[in-house]
Amino acid sequence: MDNVLLALYVWFSFALLFTECVGSMGDVPARVSELRMTLVFALHAALSLGLSAHIAWRRLRWVPVEGEPIVASQEAGPPYPPNIYRSSGCGWRWTYCGVTYTAEDYTPGDYLFAWEKRTTLWVDPRDPSRLLPSTWGLRLFSYLTFGGVSAYFALRLWGVVP
Repeated sequence: MDNVLLALYVWFSFALLFTECVGSMGDVPARVSELRMTLVFALHAALSLGLSAHIAWRRLRWVPVEGEPIVASQEAGPPYPPNIYRSSGCGWRWTYCGVTYTAEDYTPGDYLFAWEKRTTLWVDPRDPSRLLPSTWGLRLFSYLTFGGVSAYFALRLWGVVP
């Protein structure tokens, strides 16, 4: 689900940017174009804040468990990823309440975390098969950064920030 939210966030960000660029090309008064741009930045800031709050809420409510990348295990088999056509990602294995779970996360850059032997993973106590991706900190940072930039420009266009 996190990968879908990240993909939708990127797609929606580009869609908002494209909408604003196309909308400002017509014979529109400057005040209307400025209002439209303010609304686009405010909508993007609200989306970024919502996604970062979603990650922070899950991080605070879920429980930490010790996990290992599947790459480092003895049963890993062929090198991960098996061929050049498979998207990058990392598989994780963890034990919660005596039951072992595995999950794969196909997020670009996630395979960079596979060199660690053991790491802390965050799982849902109601459904331990749900895993917070290991890149949750980077996602939270990027949502807050891009959302903060959008909020700054929205406030600047609105005249609140000089």
